[in-house]
Amino acid sequence: TSGFPSSAQTASTSTGSVSVASTAAAAGNSNAVAPSNSSNPPTAAHPSANTASTTTGSLLFGNNSSNTHPASSAPNSITSISTTSAVSQEFSLTVPEITDKFPYILILSEIRRLHDGEISQKLTALIKKHHAVLSKPPPPSMIQPNAEKRRKLESNPNVQLYGLAAALTQDMLKEVFHVADTLYISEEDAMVLYAEASQSPSREWLEDITQRQLGSVPETAKEHYFLQRRAMMQSILLLCQGRLDSNDVIELTDGLLKEGLLSNLVAMIRKLSELISRLVSRKKEQVGILETWKQHLQHERQVAVESIFYLTYSTQCTEQEVIDLVDLTKELTNKQFLPNLDPVKDVPDAYHPSPAPQPWTGTFTQALPALREKNTWAWEQELVRETTELGDGMLLPTISVLVAALICALDRRQTLINRDTHAANDFGVGNALFENSDNAINATLQEKLKKCDSEWNRKDIWGILSAAYALGLRPIKSVANSPRVQPRDGFKSTWISCLKAPYVHKSFTCLRLTLLPSIRRHKTTLDERCELYEFSLSVLSDFM
Repeated sequence: TSGFPSSAQTASTSTGSVSVASTAAAAGNSNAVAPSNSSNPPTAAHPSANTASTTTGSLLFGNNSSNTHPASSAPNSITSISTTSAVSQEFSLTVPEITDKFPYILILSEIRRLHDGEISQKLTALIKKHHAVLSKPPPPSMIQPNAEKRRKLESNPNVQLYGLAAALTQDMLKEVFHVADTLYISEEDAMVLYAEASQSPSREWLEDITQRQLGSVPETAKEHYFLQRRAMMQSILLLCQGRLDSNDVIELTDGLLKEGLLSNLVAMIRKLSELISRLVSRKKEQVGILETWKQHLQHERQVAVESIFYLTYSTQCTEQEVIDLVDLTKELTNKQFLPNLDPVKDVPDAYHPSPAPQPWTGTFTQALPALREKNTWAWEQELVRETTELGDGMLLPTISVLVAALICALDRRQTLINRDTHAANDFGVGNALFENSDNAINATLQEKLKKCDSEWNRKDIWGILSAAYALGLRPIKSVANSPRVQPRDGFKSTWISCLKAPYVHKSFTCLRLTLLPSIRRHKTTLDERCELYEFSLSVLSDFM
């Protein structure tokens, strides 16, 4: 059920009036979590996930007041009518239910009920129903206002809200348009969020989650939008983590992989990075909602790359998926926000600034004022601050996890899951990318990792990927050296070239001093099944 009642939930009396049943849980939930600025989706159940009807009354719509009335009201005051008579009205917009446009909190609440990998029928049905958005999570729409639709709403402010007709005032329309403009979403989506934010149970639930008083309906609508986005990404992350220890989750999510989940996450990270770059370029304007957008986009990108890491750690990747990951790594490392810092020019001064020069009145033998060296901790903090101010401060942690994911995708010492059979590869421990040696030698992947083209700005990071590819080729190289095997041109040179790359470009120095320290030590979400830091640290340390 949704936060709004469907037509099946409305109770009609003998006079034909409509009473809307609220489906929200009581406020004061003891499961409330940390504030939303910690980027943690809610653990308390959303009102849409509660099927128990607790109160009945008119549907609220607007700023803490109701402009809807039962259909039996006097003709001059009727702004809401029964479902049967609503079809005769002319509406400028039909507002869908919240779970039709934003089902992510409902999906997340079901995923959280997983115990020991047990899949509920409701979760299976939800994933099948919403497989399109789970296999291809949409990035923020960032669309421009629709002037024609707004003119239509202004000329006819009557909208249909779940079988009820609601007349919007001009102030309400301004608030809806403000929500759409601030979140860069369509007027229809803004109306859905505005209607949901108008309901007292939903507002109370959000206030429990954020642990602060939400001042207005538009503010509540914005908070709800970001919460839904975080719930979408966390749902995908928890499903990817569930593949590590549950055959049922593997079978359930293999369908998402067949529909291109991994490549779609790569495309999403690329789009999010583009949006972040636009916000970074508007640094002087980063106040209020723009700064909120930047933090949210960075969090979404981080969750997406962590989902990719868990997929490559447990799942057999296709050659195209690995190529997509290599291309994404090159694009992200080529950004101006990830420079190769000079150890002298790009670090703060180790000494405090000298005082302003004063007229010299001393003798030639007078000593110059002594330089005051900065405290080590203060200097390190200044270094981090200045490096972060270069641009996208969260880009390096994203690249670090992405490199770890590629190492997993090229590793042949794991037992990887085949998405077609829902079980381990037929050959057991190994990687299908290298089991066919002809494939490994002639693939496009080899062209990208054998020789570093001039488009790579960070050749030290490319050297890590090239070395991972060489380690995957090592068993094939041993077989190729056998006198019983027909020698192949270029194989030995490929293996040697890839193996030398990290030494030529000082890749292990970059890995040890840059990538490893940047991996986060805290959970992205409150209820992760495992620690990314431990997994990725193990992968990178073992690789070195």
